[in-house]
Parts: sequence; C-alpha cells; structure tokens
Amino acid sequence: ADPSPEVRTAGRELLAKLDAGAALGLLAEALQGENVTERQAAYAVLAEMGKPAADRLLVEALSRLSAGTLPPAEQLDVLLAAEKRNTPELKALLA
Repeated sequence: ADPSPEVRTAGRELLAKLDAGAALGLLAEALQGENVTERQAAYAVLAEMGKPAADRLLVEALSRLSAGTLPPAEQLDVLLAAEKRNTPELKALLA
C-alpha cells in the first residue's frame, strides 16, 4: 500500500469502477482505518457502487450512527451516502 492517503483513496475509487468485488474489501478496510479523510472518501465510493454488499456497509455505518458510536466527522458522509443509494432498507434507517 502506498504511504499517501490520497493515492490509496484514488486507487480505491478506480478499483471500484473496474472491479467492485475487489474494491469492497479495500473500502471495508478503509472504514476501519485511522484516516478520517479515507473513511469519508470510502463512504462516497460506496454510495456510487450500487452493490448490495456496499449497501450493507452503509447499513452498518447507519447503525453505528444511531448507536452514537460513529465519529462526528463521518456522520454527514454516511447520511449523504445512504440518501444517495435510496434503497428501501437505507430509507427505513434514515426515517
């Protein structure tokens, strides 16, 4: 992995367009990482993917938000990503 968060973020974005399955694992890792910017970017990529596995990661994030365990710096990113996906499950969690 590149030491630059910007390069890693760009790589995940490109991979999501080329091979969503491979990108999901890297996005999940980014969501567990320490870099806030990378986590925020991962939510934006998940919103664009349109895959059930990506939606599951957003559901997990919304659950953390409602439990009060999602960091404040990520809350808007999660809400925007979930709203953009507009699936029934995400809509119900946003209501």
